[in-house]
Amino acid sequence: MGNKPEVTGHTKRPAQKGPPLQRDFPIVGLGASAGGLEAFGAFFRNLPTDTGMAFVLVQHLDPSHASSMVDLLKRHTRMPVVEATHSIRIRPNYVYMIPPNKGMTIAGRNLQLAEQVNHPGIAHSIDMFFRSLAEELKENAIVIILSGTGSDGTLGAKAIKAGLGLVMVQEPETARYDGMPRAAIVAGVADLVVPAEKMAEKLIDYVRQSYGQAAGKRRQELEAANDVMQRIFALIHARTRHDFANYKPSTLKRRIERRMNVNQLESIEDYIRLLQENPQEMQTLVKDFLINVTSFFRDPEAFAALTAELKEMIERKIKEEEKILRVWVVGCSTGEEAYSLAIMLQESMDQLQEYLDWQIFATDLDPEAIEIARRGAYPENINAEVSPARLKKFFHTKGGRFTVNRETREKVIFSLHDITSSPPFSRIDLISARNILIYLNRKTQKKLIPLFHYSLNKGGILFLGTAETVDEFTDSFTVVDRKWKIYAVRKEGMRLPLEISPALPVPAYNAPHAEGNAYSATEIHEAEKDLLKALPPSVLIDELGHVLYVHGDTWKFLQLAEGKLTSSIVDMAREGIRATLVHAINDALAKGEKVAREGARTRLNGNILKVRITAKPVGMTPHNQQRKLAVIFEEVVEPKKRSQRGTVPEVEARVKELEQELHFTRENLHSTVEELETANEELRAANEEYQATNEELHSTNEEMETSRRNCSP
Repeated sequence: MGNKPEVTGHTKRPAQKGPPLQRDFPIVGLGASAGGLEAFGAFFRNLPTDTGMAFVLVQHLDPSHASSMVDLLKRHTRMPVVEATHSIRIRPNYVYMIPPNKGMTIAGRNLQLAEQVNHPGIAHSIDMFFRSLAEELKENAIVIILSGTGSDGTLGAKAIKAGLGLVMVQEPETARYDGMPRAAIVAGVADLVVPAEKMAEKLIDYVRQSYGQAAGKRRQELEAANDVMQRIFALIHARTRHDFANYKPSTLKRRIERRMNVNQLESIEDYIRLLQENPQEMQTLVKDFLINVTSFFRDPEAFAALTAELKEMIERKIKEEEKILRVWVVGCSTGEEAYSLAIMLQESMDQLQEYLDWQIFATDLDPEAIEIARRGAYPENINAEVSPARLKKFFHTKGGRFTVNRETREKVIFSLHDITSSPPFSRIDLISARNILIYLNRKTQKKLIPLFHYSLNKGGILFLGTAETVDEFTDSFTVVDRKWKIYAVRKEGMRLPLEISPALPVPAYNAPHAEGNAYSATEIHEAEKDLLKALPPSVLIDELGHVLYVHGDTWKFLQLAEGKLTSSIVDMAREGIRATLVHAINDALAKGEKVAREGARTRLNGNILKVRITAKPVGMTPHNQQRKLAVIFEEVVEPKKRSQRGTVPEVEARVKELEQELHFTRENLHSTVEELETANEELRAANEEYQATNEELHSTNEEMETSRRNCSP
């Protein structure tokens, strides 16, 4: 491998053995900008020279001057450090540095160089290399994002994660410039967030876990673990309400294996235990399952082909005097594809000088992705995907981010929707369902194509991913563009069998805990800490009023109600306390602050007990991120008053007691009336929603009846 360079300013460390050298050795891509040399140094100073890995460094360099980075890096490692040249073959235990004013990719384990164009020095060279590394190595790709300004590297890291590779990010607090690390973390692509000096240890542990005989044995265990998969699905469904039983098992097993590697776990049983005890790991696994990878105008040639079809559709609809064009984007993720189609629609109408109303419905399973999509704010590196003209017309800049303009955002409606179990949209002109089918099992694919056929209007278009087809339903669609998988629906005489499932029931999880609130020992410990501030007798509840934890003696205020066991604090409240309790909880949730209510009274052992109720927000539940409240009960003892001369003390006390009870009864009645009015308003709103849903279900039912009649002999 040639002579090793002399190392200066470098402390000698004892030799450490890395993983056995594989023929397909790991290639690690490192991206940095400002402050990169310091971060590179911290990383390589703690890295052995015989790891069996190769390291490719991509940094934003001054395009007008020769770089001295190679010589500077040699001070921090004994591995050979070379400046990359075109078509240079990558070798293990070498470090390769990108030259100034060059873009770099990898193909066949050779580095390919190209001149930077358009924006020398600030082109997104890190994204470019990371994406090519993801395509080249897939699950074996590893990238590290270090100090730098901007957001270069984030889009490339998304591609790495989609291919099941590892993304490691420098802890922002330890970076000279935290822009690039924070952008990656906010985008949700970081698997490990650690200081630069600790990355070497984490990297070696991950590679040891992911390569060699141990990895092969674990993969075999997962392949045979169908019963274990069902246990994991049940855990996920109980805590997140997501059902992944319709997904390809092989895809999900690879993602589980990846999470086991990141967490350094050998056994699938150990990983199940981690899922049970660590709600954050559960959320991370679900995120990996959902595969939120998208970009603006992904496959530009495909969008160009679709534009031609959209223009024809617009002209036809205007000629036929139709008033609206409706689009459904299935699996919209963070919204880039939906907004891309919105831009295309508006541009097509501008070019034709023909206009009609249009609406885009964009749906996804991931609530966090939907929230990002609704905001429509994206990092500045989307300028590698969106032209300057489009950025100027359809976006505005604020805080270093591009935000979709209000007019376009208002045309796109984002909502949560499970395509495998929820009723479909209807009267749609274009369905974009790119790269959805490839993650679903064969049975579910065969269910969805007829569903898309039903949803589309006559002459409607189905836009799939490049690896997807309409399969056995070719008679029901006309191929418009075979390469880019654009299909036109055929309606004449076509009635495909529909299978529309009702929404999945919510299962009980860990039956002894009502309402699915099963808490681990760790979570109970956290609950106890929340309640330290809430003495005397207190109850920790979620925002729905379910009891999570009880502290102290609450029998004076709460009791088990007759009938079915419930975890509702309102159902447990003694007579006379309930109305005040409800008001205190609702006010605390609405105001987000501590609320105290007095005046509650209940009868206990023949005596009137006066109660002060305090509700105080104290955090979030670990399972589904609902708010938690501490409800504090305090007995109010009033000092005795001397009776007036000439009156009978017993009579005076009884009259006072009756007056208080009457006053309290009036308050309760008033509260009950208010609650009834509120409930009626909520029922009216819910009824409107049900009516809208019923329209969709009615059209679905008609289609099913027609299909059944046509299929009858």
